[in-house]
Amino acid sequence: MKRAHLRPQALADRKDAARYYRLEASTHIAEEMVAATRKALDQIGANPGIGSPRIGQELGIPGLRSWRVSGFPLIWFYFEREDCLDVVRLLGERQDILSILNVPNAETRAAMAEADEIIAARRDRLKKS
Repeated sequence: MKRAHLRPQALADRKDAARYYRLEASTHIAEEMVAATRKALDQIGANPGIGSPRIGQELGIPGLRSWRVSGFPLIWFYFEREDCLDVVRLLGERQDILSILNVPNAETRAAMAEADEIIAARRDRLKKS
């Protein structure tokens, strides 16, 4: 099982979502949302390939995957690394996800650059084999 490493923006996204649910619904619902996000990360950690690569492919971001949080209109976005899940965002289904991810912040750009380096290294290893 791979552990999830949440980038600061992903942590801020979850904190913002919890605040929203606490104000708009209740503290109990906010706690359920946090528990659901943890469960989703556990599911991804157990089987990192379950996330959809579709949005990453549409945006030309190699390795970006997404996984829906059960019971809430939220989606985790992550990269699978050798030793962990590199979780970059938690976005709402009604947000303009393509626009948000198409103008990445510095952390997302760094994660994408790292993904490019990993892919290039794997290609080099395959060529040498």
